[in-house]
Amino acid sequence: MEVGLLMKNELFTLVSCSDLIPLKRVHLIVEILAKIPFKIRWIHFGDGPEMSNIKSRSETQLKQHETKFMGNVSNAAILDFIRNPVSTYLSQPVQLKGCPSHFKKPVALRIPCLATDVGGISEVINNESGILIPSDFDVNTVAKQIIEFKTSTKNSLQNRKRIRVEWQDKFKAENTYNEFIDHLKSL
Repeated sequence: MEVGLLMKNELFTLVSCSDLIPLKRVHLIVEILAKIPFKIRWIHFGDGPEMSNIKSRSETQLKQHETKFMGNVSNAAILDFIRNPVSTYLSQPVQLKGCPSHFKKPVALRIPCLATDVGGISEVINNESGILIPSDFDVNTVAKQIIEFKTSTKNSLQNRKRIRVEWQDKFKAENTYNEFIDHLKSL
């Protein structure tokens, strides 16, 4: 099996990673996933003062799904986990400008991402490589996008390979550093 690719008999798995604080609006992930009619697995990495609130909401609203809260773990542990079959990497639905660097690892592993279109996120995630949503999204609309994603070509092996190629072109250090040096030499 190739790294980061969902096998047909695997449960549709979504992974998120963030501090559990009000600013991150992780409770909206619970509301979105509550609208998904097929069984999913949601794994969240991170901890914070909202942990008991998010867990409580998950226990009542996501009974049909598998949920697991991993707490704070090392970046290496997260990377090891997402090397397993993951369907989609979810961004916390923040409304503030964000740095897209935390998406580079999932994209490098061919994992489509769902992210709010804030700050520089669209530099890494676009509607071909994942799901880009407005910061003031409607949970029903996002749930519908995830449902459609599951059986779309965005969730295909071919698209996952294309995501990796796009990452190599835009973000692989060997390529970008050489381009930057060439640019500096031309000045």
